[in-house]
Amino acid sequence: MNSKFPFFIGLILSLFTAHPLLAQPENLVRGLYVSFEDFQSNNPLGTDKFYLSTSPRKSQQWLGTESISVHLDESNRKVFNVWGFCDGTGQYIQMDKDFFKLEFANDTISFYGFGRPEDEDLGAVSNLAGTVGNATAASNARAEAKTKRVRYMLDPATGTVLKYPTPIKLQTTVIENPVLNIIVYRELKREKDSLLLVKIEDSEPIALVPASVYRASYPPSAIDSIHLCYGPSFNQCLKVERTAATTVYVLATLTDRTGEAKLERVPTSQGEWDSEIARTLQSKREAEDQ
Repeated sequence: MNSKFPFFIGLILSLFTAHPLLAQPENLVRGLYVSFEDFQSNNPLGTDKFYLSTSPRKSQQWLGTESISVHLDESNRKVFNVWGFCDGTGQYIQMDKDFFKLEFANDTISFYGFGRPEDEDLGAVSNLAGTVGNATAASNARAEAKTKRVRYMLDPATGTVLKYPTPIKLQTTVIENPVLNIIVYRELKREKDSLLLVKIEDSEPIALVPASVYRASYPPSAIDSIHLCYGPSFNQCLKVERTAATTVYVLATLTDRTGEAKLERVPTSQGEWDSEIARTLQSKREAEDQ
């Protein structure tokens, strides 16, 4: 990996910048988190005595890790109706009746959990298999998904679990004669070494590192305006109105000085020049990382 670009080392998800949960509390309270709010406030409400049992996970991607079960002392029964727990040294989230340790690093709360079945695959099987066959297919898909080790991130404001995004790659495909091109880019100078997440309408978040460019193209049937959303829970949006211009440039910034993400539309002359510099650096970086 190229040392000239340290932002690829320990990537930070800027979506959750400045939230108090970005660092694990110093004084952890042992107990059960009945809800996300219990975890958020470091105040477990399920303070009944409990103990943990573990067993090795057997699938290839999970070798060397252990499945965790939570039991109440009095009844020895397993507990499933909780959000997670704290053992006094770490915090854990429940997923598919197992528990996974949360990692606090680089302004991010993340964890490794089981994969999830793809709805499209289940739908395709159901067309062939009928009701009973669909149930079997769904069960098999869940079992297969649990063999996968997938990284997730936790939104500390809402508790939403999202798949951990990866930085965008340089786009080489150009759509001929689009009605509207929206080019979102980040420069290199003065930018924080973090991922900046942007959602364009209902798309999956795109992850911009310093010196990167993303193009979204919209055909004649597209809506009259496009919303680019960012910030905690994507609650801040830039509205781009369709104009006579076929290309609109949007500068995305996340500086060390403010630590806050910002999107702004810039003049075409500025966007053409600055985005081309970012594109050149991105192309060079990806070539050297291969």
